[in-house]
Amino acid sequence: MTEGAESSTIFPEIRSDTAADGYKLRYRYWPALNEEHRQRETPRAEVVLLHGITSHSGWYYRTGRTLSQAGFALHAVDRRGSGLNRDSAGDIPTWQTWVDDVLVRLRALPKDRPHILIGLSWGGKLAAHLAANHAEEISALALLYPGIYAQFQAKPWQAKLLKLAAKRKRMSGRRIQIPLQDPQLFTEEPNWQRMISEDPLTLRRATVRFLANNLELDAQRESWASRLTMPMLMMLAGRDRIVDNEKLRVFFEAVPHEQKQLIVYPEAAHTLEFEADWQTFCRDLRAWCEGAIK
Repeated sequence: MTEGAESSTIFPEIRSDTAADGYKLRYRYWPALNEEHRQRETPRAEVVLLHGITSHSGWYYRTGRTLSQAGFALHAVDRRGSGLNRDSAGDIPTWQTWVDDVLVRLRALPKDRPHILIGLSWGGKLAAHLAANHAEEISALALLYPGIYAQFQAKPWQAKLLKLAAKRKRMSGRRIQIPLQDPQLFTEEPNWQRMISEDPLTLRRATVRFLANNLELDAQRESWASRLTMPMLMMLAGRDRIVDNEKLRVFFEAVPHEQKQLIVYPEAAHTLEFEADWQTFCRDLRAWCEGAIK
């Protein structure tokens, strides 16, 4: 259990899928529990969680425990090259690989119950793309402080150089520091800041190829909102210095589905799970998940 998390007998299992190219995709699985904290025979829904650019599925213990205790089965996947998936750390062949890797897990889920997709920070960007382009796999979508629009944006000349470098074999694999090294960007809670700084699974560098593929994903974001055809939740941190809340509000307003909800936590920094009022966040997320599957 990571530092700062509460004592509990509930721990996730480490499971894995195999991607089309043979890559082993590990994820943390939280079984659905009943009121006696025993495993339910049938989960209320299957939840897939996508983490941020520097984080991994192990950061989201409170979310996992909350949804598990509420009867949801949670599949907290680690992105290829991140967290438990250390092969090719901080690298990706193409942006489509990110999509395909998540589809492996989504398509393996039982078809007789709802599928909820949760994307946190950078994972919110990937989740929005998946929901817009593969709606048949997703019953409801939760975007938590999503990195669809970030405050850390490459300047046009930087983006051009990245794309050119990614096409050169000698340059594409070169690793660059991710510009999110200050743990205070993620939370104002000292214990969690220390955890982020000391966590050996935190991703701190990524390849030129990874960053160029991230730009390719960004280039598609203007088309996503209008194609989100399922219940949607957006949660924002009022004091966020990583994502652009104003642009995210515009994105939210452009979503056509009538069953959508925006919740803002005015005093939170970014990672809602790490903030002082985390119980309210967990309670709100649970309530929305329960309502989304009715």
